[in-house]
Amino acid sequence: MFHLSLILNLRQLPRNILYTSRFTHTIYPLTIREIYDKKPLNQSINLIGYLLNVRKLKTHYFLDLFDGSLTNNQKHLQVVASLDKHPSLPHLTYGCSINVQGKLIRSDHPKQEFELQADNIDLINSCDATNYPFKPKFEQTLLMLRQHEHLRLRSTFAQVIFRLRSQLMLSLYEYFFKHNFIHIQTPCLTQNDCEGGGETFRIQPYQSQTTSTEKEYFNKQVYLTVSGQLHLETAANGFGRVYTLNPAFRADKNLSRFHLAEFWMLEVEVAG
Repeated sequence: MFHLSLILNLRQLPRNILYTSRFTHTIYPLTIREIYDKKPLNQSINLIGYLLNVRKLKTHYFLDLFDGSLTNNQKHLQVVASLDKHPSLPHLTYGCSINVQGKLIRSDHPKQEFELQADNIDLINSCDATNYPFKPKFEQTLLMLRQHEHLRLRSTFAQVIFRLRSQLMLSLYEYFFKHNFIHIQTPCLTQNDCEGGGETFRIQPYQSQTTSTEKEYFNKQVYLTVSGQLHLETAANGFGRVYTLNPAFRADKNLSRFHLAEFWMLEVEVAG
């Protein structure tokens, strides 16, 4: 019922936001990666992304569109738009988010397989290129990425880290599934500790300043988990082969780059 209601709600959105054709079985917007994979030439398509570059040549604008679906932001899709048909083009700058609809055609450029001939361009969100922190050809330090967390995933460095993490977790799930392991979601809030697991973070309501066990939120002291080991050992009695890949929390007193207060930990238990 939930999936059906979600699809019905999506279908009520404006048609220029969604894309449906024989090249896809979903009603999500088409991605640039899907364009490179399926190459729907001479088809009318719709894309949503942000601009990596804006170039003007006489009466035409050339927009480098990127949407995060590719592993390298150097591989983008060029959008060609005429100033006569799109008078708002001079307002587009680096970093702008746009919704573009047009026809995918072969490109005459030797280093470019195809390009998008724009029929309609809608500006979703403008960008002040002067104050935008991630300027093109400008070094992006780790400190800068931390200071702009809402934008840091537009940087190549941050995207590589998260893509690697995503692929690693997928590979782990596939490996254990192939070897008949059951994935157990162990709780993050628990009373359990683990031998040699380190110090625990204690949980209590923000408003409460009491340390009395009679007035605890759960009427008992509860902590963030340091390990799912005890839950896995119990689950192994029923399933034989189990594993978990969950966050763990350690309140170590040594606040250094060698100690993490929060991290994801893979734990495996086999009965026998």
